[in-house]
Amino acid sequence: MIDKIDGLLFPHRFEPFPGVCDASSFEREWQADRAWVLANMAHLAYHSGPMIDALMRNLGAREVWTYNRQGAQAFLASWADKAILAFCGTQAHKPVNWENRLLGKLRKFIEGRLGVELRDEFLDVLANDVLADIKFRKVTEGAARVHRGFLGELNKLWRFEDSPGAFEGIAGDLASISQPTWVTGHSLGGAMAVLAATRYRFEETVTFGEPRVGTDIASMFKGGQHTRFVNGDDPVAELPPRIPGWFLHFFPVDLAVRRFGYEHHGTAKRLRESDSNVLFDHSILVYAENLRRRRGAA
Repeated sequence: MIDKIDGLLFPHRFEPFPGVCDASSFEREWQADRAWVLANMAHLAYHSGPMIDALMRNLGAREVWTYNRQGAQAFLASWADKAILAFCGTQAHKPVNWENRLLGKLRKFIEGRLGVELRDEFLDVLANDVLADIKFRKVTEGAARVHRGFLGELNKLWRFEDSPGAFEGIAGDLASISQPTWVTGHSLGGAMAVLAATRYRFEETVTFGEPRVGTDIASMFKGGQHTRFVNGDDPVAELPPRIPGWFLHFFPVDLAVRRFGYEHHGTAKRLRESDSNVLFDHSILVYAENLRRRRGAA
């Protein structure tokens, strides 16, 4: 249990890609189980820039770009025939003030949804992904309506407006490569990956434990097939909450969903094991473990 607690709260303390030691073994895994590789890429996004650069180059990447601005993190790695962009989720260093009236209601919703009373450190991890600095009001992004906090996190990295080059940042680096590119992320990182896929034509979008991002995402989505892995009873996949049925009696359905509601995009793939535990189902380490088990059982 201690390892799973640490894995949820401190994923950067664990090394991704167990058993993968060089470029050839990385390529074998990519061909055999792409989802497992992308889960490990999402895990690696929690690590430091030097660690990311060293591991990616050891696994054959020719170019590696790392991004870390104002708490938002991601990296882009390219090989001769592909590239992968991975976004980092929230880490546990950001405590939440649960005495706040609004946050207190959110806490009651989370605990009521799970049927358990959670310790603050677990709730901090779950809530930070959804709150993103308490900016969970939706804003217009093209034809979609999206979570303001998630969009703000992506914008920190997409273009560095304070840099001399207008396209410096992820947008500029994507423009410099021609390989088919995959995008991935865990939790908040998954939400950022989906929003990035409304701006760039990725080969495929694969997310893990992703919260709901907004409404009308399909109208903007360019990122190929979107597969959304949900592990067991991962509570973040149920946040922000959908509109309750009684609310729709007071507003037209279309208006209510667009203005206040959140919907998932993509095709959900469930991972469920006999030892599923609601406290740890959100961990990216557990996602990777269960993908590996699924492969072994196939």
